[in-house]
Amino acid sequence: MTGTLLSLAALALGTAAAPVMVWLWAAGLIQCRRRRALRAWTALFLAALALLTLGSGVLAALDLAWRSRTLRALYGLLFLGGAGAMLSAVRALPDLPWPEEDRRRWRGIACGACCAVLLGALVLGRWVTALTAGPEQVAVRDGQQVVAVDEGWMDYCMAYYPYRGPLVRGGTALEVVSEYAGGAER
Repeated sequence: MTGTLLSLAALALGTAAAPVMVWLWAAGLIQCRRRRALRAWTALFLAALALLTLGSGVLAALDLAWRSRTLRALYGLLFLGGAGAMLSAVRALPDLPWPEEDRRRWRGIACGACCAVLLGALVLGRWVTALTAGPEQVAVRDGQQVVAVDEGWMDYCMAYYPYRGPLVRGGTALEVVSEYAGGAER
């Protein structure tokens, strides 16, 4: 119970601090002279975000879905790019053409906001991984290569999707085998 409350508090704190980091990120991109690192981290973040959002939409239209390892890698790149962009924005604060006391104050606010956002993202990432990434394996069923995904939480529920490669799988299950209260259903 305490762990859940602490996780919710970290997530709320990260959500509240996110606008501060977005504002500092934008100020760093617009006003700083040394923007190369900030641009690189931002490009990584935006590329992972585009692959997750636009790629998922395109895959859904083609009746495909990301495999769980691919999703975890994309979420990892998203987190890494966001963390790098935030830390680069904090690092770029001394280059902003503001008075010294304002830069010092904003650097402290930015460091706190950055830590809060990263903590919230870590907690959210742990929840997303725990809730969405079921164990999967490539198998052969009825002479066809399939991706077997364990979609059950407390009960046994195995869904078999068409194998479409190492990064994606079919979007619609060929067959779902579940076992509830000792009885098997197909």
